[in-house]
Amino acid sequence: MEFKTFSVTIDCRECLIGVAASASPANSTIYNSWVLEDHRDSEPELTLSFYQLSRYSLRDFLGQLCSVLAISNLRSLSISSCDELRGSSWYELIQHCKKITTIQANGYGTYNLLGSLAPPKSTNVTGRHDDRATQTQVTSTIGVDAAPTSPFPKLTSLLLENLDFNEDASTFGDRYDVFVDALLRRKENKTPLKILYIDRCVISTQRVNSLQKLVREVRWDGDEGPPYNE
Repeated sequence: MEFKTFSVTIDCRECLIGVAASASPANSTIYNSWVLEDHRDSEPELTLSFYQLSRYSLRDFLGQLCSVLAISNLRSLSISSCDELRGSSWYELIQHCKKITTIQANGYGTYNLLGSLAPPKSTNVTGRHDDRATQTQVTSTIGVDAAPTSPFPKLTSLLLENLDFNEDASTFGDRYDVFVDALLRRKENKTPLKILYIDRCVISTQRVNSLQKLVREVRWDGDEGPPYNE
């Protein structure tokens, strides 16, 4: 059975993985965020729950699920996680899903997925070739003739919930800047995001207004969220 929708819930405190998959695609990507996950024509054909897993084995266990289940033709992906997966990124687990059009990212554990939406940067390599008579500079450019492929090239809709864009990430820098860079590079690579939903996130009005320059339509609940120190 080829699944079209896939939902994963990670509770690192309880060492719990919950999975739901359906062969029926979601009705639409244009509806309120709070019904996105359950807005389907029928109940999912597959639901799995795994309890009392080792905190350090969550990633490996989820990786096995993603490799065994027929999810390469997914259209809709929903991820809810309160903590980062250790030793891996979400994109590494689902990068073979090239047909995804809608992604829901809920919780602090989904930050690394947002940064991985950016196309890889072109690499320019410059070297010198010396001989006795002349000195010739040789330049090799990678990625000029053909633009690098964007991750999830068909992605058009993104729903963000319970994220803090005023928080710094020690490894990747400011979370908001990382996200903006991903949106900008997708736009430059002709795979722009068309609809962005922002619900229950810590983000300023100014930053939301800036996102509207990169996405055709931004739907925001209007709540800037609590101050960082709260």
